[in-house]
Amino acid sequence: MSRMRLTVVGCSGSFPGPDSAASCYLLEADGFRLVVDLGNGALGSLQKYAGLFDIDAVCLSHLHADHCVDLYSYAIARTYSPGGPRPPIPVYGPAGTRERIGLIHGPRGDDELMKRFTFETLTPGSASIGRAWTSARRGISWRPSSRRTSSGPACDRRRRPCRARRG
Repeated sequence: MSRMRLTVVGCSGSFPGPDSAASCYLLEADGFRLVVDLGNGALGSLQKYAGLFDIDAVCLSHLHADHCVDLYSYAIARTYSPGGPRPPIPVYGPAGTRERIGLIHGPRGDDELMKRFTFETLTPGSASIGRAWTSARRGISWRPSSRRTSSGPACDRRRRPCRARRG
């Protein structure tokens, strides 16, 4: 039986805290690694669980900084890696994702950095992400066979403090 692993990389809310980055989740299944959200401070914390260049795709839930701003830092890492620029990986997100991330660099953006990704716009419904992932209105789903497994909210600080289980 195939298994899916969810790692809460960060769930601090609108800014990183002393023990957690802002929103970032690593979903792994069948050798495929999907990062959902890359909020403030997430790129550093993500490296505890996966190599910088071992990520297969990124999915952004929305374009608030606490969910997407570290994608810019990831573009820098992929552009200026010691072994040369890394091949592009897909980034799935709402309309305007490429422009939003590019503007973090400045008013004119930075086309060179954005070449480290291919940008796919998610719309209501389902879309394929990687081998067995789909994105739908209610979240990310994984289908290793005919059985469907869905992830719900990983952390809701209004109800309880987030305690990310590490390693």
